[in-house]
Amino acid sequence: MNEVITLSNILVQTNNDIALEALWIDDDTYQPDLVIYCSSGELEMLTQPKISQWVVATQQKYAQAQHMCISMACTSLHASILEFSNSDATSALVIILETPKNYLQTLLNRALGEDDSDIIVNECVGRVTLQKMPQRDVQQSDTIVNACSILAKPQGIMGDALMVNQLRKWIDKHSDEHQKSYFVSFQVKSVWSDQLLMGFQKWVGDSEKISDILPSFECDENHWLAVKPLFEILKYKDQLQNNNMIISTLGGGGRLGGLKLQSGTSQASTNLPKGEPIYLDNVSPHTHHIIQRDDRPRYCEIEHRRSNAYFYSEVLAE
Repeated sequence: MNEVITLSNILVQTNNDIALEALWIDDDTYQPDLVIYCSSGELEMLTQPKISQWVVATQQKYAQAQHMCISMACTSLHASILEFSNSDATSALVIILETPKNYLQTLLNRALGEDDSDIIVNECVGRVTLQKMPQRDVQQSDTIVNACSILAKPQGIMGDALMVNQLRKWIDKHSDEHQKSYFVSFQVKSVWSDQLLMGFQKWVGDSEKISDILPSFECDENHWLAVKPLFEILKYKDQLQNNNMIISTLGGGGRLGGLKLQSGTSQASTNLPKGEPIYLDNVSPHTHHIIQRDDRPRYCEIEHRRSNAYFYSEVLAE
């Protein structure tokens, strides 16, 4: 039986509007198989005072689910989709926690190798539900995850050019023969982003795969971390109707996430690679000990830079 993955129930909150309880699904009968917490702040995020008590309450609310922490910089949503795809679960609630701001800004500055970064972290959270269903049950209103990958920049002076070439090949591989795709830009305020985009745009000019490049949600120094793709899906929901759309996202440590979405049709399909989880220690939100990263984030470590790899931790119950 051919299965597809659908994506729904997107919610985002920013700054003073954050109310973590609103990330729960407003349906007492909803019980996902997986609850996935993800953040560019990695597993230490779950021990932050603002987060830990809420995670404990979430474990109680979704007591039948397996709870885990998945992360890979700003491509953490992509990592969560890969983990869900490769699991036996049929439903998942993915919660992206980019809070508190000061902790995240410190980690980002360390990742960039400077303390005066031009990129400003914006506190934000988001959620999305994932569901596996038979292809025959797809409705036109459904949003289908057609493809999802995390590309890793090769080492060496040709790394940027090779990464653009990887993206081109990925788009070619997942292109619909009869329909072009909108492409949402990965642009953020960084020199690396500008260099990659310049190389990519040269190819798009001759491409028969891309109908148009849509602007990134990030148009200035304000950075929305792993929640960025959700903002863009909401922003471009009208363009997604009856079209294909590729959401592209840069990730720290030399990564680029590609997420191709389709509106629900009889031809809708899901074709995802096998993820490569990097297993870390289990994490407990019940501890009163706040865990801080005293050095650069794990995603900066070169040994972890490979395609479709992500960090995985079980979230312990009481």
